[in-house]
Amino acid sequence: MKLNKQSSFFSAICACFAIVCFSLNDASVKILSSQYPLHQIIFIRSIIAILFFFILIMPFYGGIKSIKTTRPAIHICRGFCLFITNMCLFLGLVALPIAETISIFFINPCLTLFLSIVFLKERPTISRWISVLIGLFGV
Repeated sequence: MKLNKQSSFFSAICACFAIVCFSLNDASVKILSSQYPLHQIIFIRSIIAILFFFILIMPFYGGIKSIKTTRPAIHICRGFCLFITNMCLFLGLVALPIAETISIFFINPCLTLFLSIVFLKERPTISRWISVLIGLFGV
């Protein structure tokens, strides 16, 4: 697909909208956690995300056929890891100020790079190290 000014502008608008949605999600978890148990908040959030996916996204990508996989065990493992990540983020939002929680969450690229060296025996390039350090500087 050839990018033009219009698609670049639309992409920037979508990125800004996503940032607003993530910020609203974090703030709503923080606010609601004083009145509701965390597992209920996460359950409702997940239901809304599933509905959003099935109603607004999946019809444009080939319907139910687009989510078929030949490796369901890996996808289940990935889903479990995502669940643990979200639980840790939301527990942090409940216990800490939002800014502190998000700052801690943004060290994720550093952890990913370190764990890829330890577990996957990868050798990161100098450009990858520089990218992670620049990102860490932002945190």
